[in-house]
Amino acid sequence: MSEEGLIGVVMLSAVVIGAINAVKVPDNDLEEYIYLYHLSKDMSLGQYIWVGSTAGGLESVKEPFYPVIVWILNKLCCDNEALFKFLFTVINYSLLNISVVIVGKKNNINHLYILFGLFLMTFIPYIFTLSLQILRQFMAGAIFMMILSLRCFSSVRIWKLGIVSFLMILVHSSSLFFVPFLFLKGFDKKWSDAKWLYIGILLFFVLIQVVSLFLVGALGGLDNSLGYALERASQDTQFESEGLGIVAVALLLIVICCSYHISVVSEIKDNPGIRRFFNVPLFLCFFVLINLRQKELALRMLFFSYPFVPIIAMIYSNLKSVRSGIIMMVSIPVLLFFLVYMEFGVWTYEVPFSVFFTPLFCYFI
Repeated sequence: MSEEGLIGVVMLSAVVIGAINAVKVPDNDLEEYIYLYHLSKDMSLGQYIWVGSTAGGLESVKEPFYPVIVWILNKLCCDNEALFKFLFTVINYSLLNISVVIVGKKNNINHLYILFGLFLMTFIPYIFTLSLQILRQFMAGAIFMMILSLRCFSSVRIWKLGIVSFLMILVHSSSLFFVPFLFLKGFDKKWSDAKWLYIGILLFFVLIQVVSLFLVGALGGLDNSLGYALERASQDTQFESEGLGIVAVALLLIVICCSYHISVVSEIKDNPGIRRFFNVPLFLCFFVLINLRQKELALRMLFFSYPFVPIIAMIYSNLKSVRSGIIMMVSIPVLLFFLVYMEFGVWTYEVPFSVFFTPLFCYFI
């Protein structure tokens, strides 16, 4: 398959998921996001940046770039709610899927396995369900995956990635966690060559609450995204969820083991881009595991780990030269799980008949 063909698959898959999300009935967090979307209709950009950034009772502007995006989409969509949900999904899934293609193409991965990675990125239900529920964080995560893939496997100048990283933080402040991994000079070195750097990062993670509490006090409580992130990280947080279950913990351990094997043990470990790329999920998942009692922090950071799963599967398929029959045997249950999850999950979709049987064009009626 040509590169143009892969991009076609990227866009088609994003459109399919966008069409499904376009008819999702707002519930929970999405209700608030949709309310704020409609609120931008009769406001200037300056007014809406303030209103959108201070939603939820905040007293200062936080994460102002997301309101800018919503305001622009509102004008493009003429306040059409379904079109907003569609375009928002297409943008984010395009970023995620293009990151799969970049990693695959730059590492000479067989196109069958790149398609497998795209398939998983598109149809893993846990990624899909977040795509139109935690809008700001999902967009920040999609931007991050694109930045990381470019940082590791392209010649894009660092300062350009730095600008995009800054905008990413202004979409959701939790993405600040990843900035050091993008730009630390030694983060692409072998563990044996940068052991003190890696040990220092691990120690920082273990002491994250103590360090964050000290910085909040020393900096006098910064009234911006950095201050907000430090304050949230400095204390135990309770969440509506009961926290991470055994399945999530098992997933984290699997991602840690696979990432370590790829970046430290496998035959592609000598590629600095591979080392930097897969060190990120390794450290991210370790961070989540040692902060399980900070329930909100652990759950939010867990969400960032999901998009790494399709790329890990793609890399392993290539390393092991997995046969197409096995790829099919894995893909069919994933697709069935996706369909069942949509039909019987907690979200509702306004489509005639059933999600199973509705032709794609009906999503746009």
